[in-house]
Amino acid sequence: MKKSTILLLTLAFAATSCSSTTPVKTQVACVVQGVNFTPNPVQVEKNLTVQLTATPKIGPKGCVGTPATEGITGWLTNDRTKITVDGQGKVRGLLETDDTNDYIYVSAKTSGKSSRVKVNVLPATLLGGVVLDAVTQTPLAGVNITFTHTGQEPHPSLTTTGGNYLTQLPAGNGYTVDITKPGYLPAQIGNLEAFSNQSRFLETLPLIPADRTGPGVVTGIVTNSVVGKGLAGATVNIRSGLNVQSGAIVAFGLTDTEGV
Repeated sequence: MKKSTILLLTLAFAATSCSSTTPVKTQVACVVQGVNFTPNPVQVEKNLTVQLTATPKIGPKGCVGTPATEGITGWLTNDRTKITVDGQGKVRGLLETDDTNDYIYVSAKTSGKSSRVKVNVLPATLLGGVVLDAVTQTPLAGVNITFTHTGQEPHPSLTTTGGNYLTQLPAGNGYTVDITKPGYLPAQIGNLEAFSNQSRFLETLPLIPADRTGPGVVTGIVTNSVVGKGLAGATVNIRSGLNVQSGAIVAFGLTDTEGV
């Protein structure tokens, strides 16, 4: 399996001048010693963008003068893939590594001096699943999957020909996913949690064709988790959606002596 990390490197071309604060008999001229990176070190999930700032490193300490500097160029050290610089001083490169690599290096060079920074690559935070036609039990392609969370932009996705979806999200609890496709009744799953740097796959979701609407029957068994037997007299509240724990109750019932 390949994992991809996009790296965005913001380059600053301004040099830093140094001046000696203590009189000395011999003054040392400032020279370019390499490249400073901010932040350093840095970590990012795979498939996401990491942003760095690179500036010329001037020294030695106490030097005088402002050395001439060249534009900074960069590359990804692991496979020497070149990073190209655009007119705004930003560079972009795509690195593909196998699952055994959990870090890469970004290198940059100016005035013949180069430096590098370590980028720790973390596993992605993913939520995924499969959508089927509830009648034929066949996978549904082109289903709109939209994850929403308070304070975030929506995270849209589409199912593949196999009915699969897999979306990278910021880690957190309280996600809602809306599932829609023309010709089918919409569905919603609430109160989902995306676990940091883990892949979580939800239960298979059957979408009901729009021409199959009408009264239906909900059946199931409530059991005592300790003894494993049916629990009589339990109230079952039914709400619209999957894993929805609050809101309007559309129907309710009581279990019989067998917990049905």
